[in-house]
Amino acid sequence: MKNLIGILVFGLILSQWARAQAVPVYRDIPLFSAEVGVVNITVVVLGKNSEPLPRLGKQNFKVEERRVGEKNFSEVEINLDLPEQLPLRGGMIIDTSGSTSEQFLYQLDVASELVKWIIREINDKKRGDRFFVSEFYYEPLDQDPVKGVFTLKQDWTGDINALIGAIIRKTKKAAGVSPLFGSVELATRKFKEELDGNFANFLIVVSDGQNNMPFSSLKGSTFTAQAANLPIYTIGTASHDSNVVDPELRDYFEENLKNISQLTGGRFFDLPKHEKFPEIAAQILTDLRNQYRLSYKLSPDYKDSDEIQIRIQVGSEDKNGKWRQMPAKLLHREGYKVIKDD
Repeated sequence: MKNLIGILVFGLILSQWARAQAVPVYRDIPLFSAEVGVVNITVVVLGKNSEPLPRLGKQNFKVEERRVGEKNFSEVEINLDLPEQLPLRGGMIIDTSGSTSEQFLYQLDVASELVKWIIREINDKKRGDRFFVSEFYYEPLDQDPVKGVFTLKQDWTGDINALIGAIIRKTKKAAGVSPLFGSVELATRKFKEELDGNFANFLIVVSDGQNNMPFSSLKGSTFTAQAANLPIYTIGTASHDSNVVDPELRDYFEENLKNISQLTGGRFFDLPKHEKFPEIAAQILTDLRNQYRLSYKLSPDYKDSDEIQIRIQVGSEDKNGKWRQMPAKLLHREGYKVIKDD
């Protein structure tokens, strides 16, 4: 009986802990930081059924802003770059913490297949595309904890075989606890701190979605990703072990992944079966090929710490000069927080 009570108490504590890990979505809080005088936004534009649309021009975009709390939006003058003309910078981080021990080999398989399906398809050596691969876990006895939170397995390269080799090469078994948010923050800092110039960036996270280390938070990690103009695609693998992972816990863990993607303008994919590889790869490829990079000057009227909301539409003006919005699905950040250097 004592053992039974102990098990029930442990289960209750575990459930409460899981709820604490499910950080609420900050959908109404603009997190992207404008640290310079130019705001950059990556926008994916697709039809209502996620089909590609004919190529759009600058005249087909309307971008408006307002301070949080203000009533009216004001239109801004934008510049437009097509990311297919920009060098790609892509990263992949793989969860190798103890919670993925039952799906460790499966996750490596997922990551290597996605590289084959996605990066091999879009990689253009003439354009100078580069990608990296990393993993994350944390063990208390690690002498360098940060290295565990973000362990680089292959630095920037255009060599697809090197990327796949880095994924297949097992440096450890799945072990330790899971600093999901911390790994996302450090991965995005790699983009932000090492890239000098204009690139079309993206990050893929392969994980069960568990986060049980306070290296960062959902808000902190997505803030960094937004400041790096980085859409994040999350691949949830918990459903692969649906008989092992408690359904309630799985839902909480996957909510972490969904929040990361929604806040950064990416997508979440649930991946219980190998048959979904082509489907997921095709969707990410479609997004990357239908991205637009918008930029405009930061308003001189904004003050430090102002929170700005962004509204983007696609459409065209009719013969009378009236704006007609086009039915489309847009993926992009919804705002930013102004940070001005003194």
